[in-house]
Amino acid sequence: MSKEKIVIVGASTGGPGHLRKILLSLPAQIDYALVIAQHMNSNIVESFATQMQENSSLPVFLAREKCKIEAGNIYICAISMEFIRLNNQIYLIESKQQDIYSPSVNILFHSATNLFPNIILIAILLTGIGEDGAEGLLDLYVRGAHCIAESQESAIVYGMPKQALTLNKQLEIMHLEKIVEYLKNV
Repeated sequence: MSKEKIVIVGASTGGPGHLRKILLSLPAQIDYALVIAQHMNSNIVESFATQMQENSSLPVFLAREKCKIEAGNIYICAISMEFIRLNNQIYLIESKQQDIYSPSVNILFHSATNLFPNIILIAILLTGIGEDGAEGLLDLYVRGAHCIAESQESAIVYGMPKQALTLNKQLEIMHLEKIVEYLKNV
């Protein structure tokens, strides 16, 4: 029996367009859950998730309270969320931690470290201002996750991926087009 897979994506400035490109390119069935933390005002994240649901061939859920994670689904965090394991099931729950970014990529990435060793984790840090997600990506890398940062060539703003590479020179760097292809075949 193969292990469950979860792909976690963090993004900020430029992220909605990149995420749209990723989500709309995915096949009608995937064997992993895709969880997204996109810095976005809580007033507009719901409409973003609705747009993605209307255009995606996969189910898209807005995660804002306890939400069970299942392969084949896409989850967009409405607020800062964390992974927990209850009765051999994985859930997203609202984080009690405070961060200047919302939803916080670092909070989501750090919480995913608790899922090892029973889950295959892939973490991707896309375009964005600042450094949110860089420390969490390093934490996941150290524990054995496959970690990817978007390349400077395709990032709208090369802040978050650049900070991740500064912390971890071994990080895999991919152009957005390669990330899209990679996620089609994970």
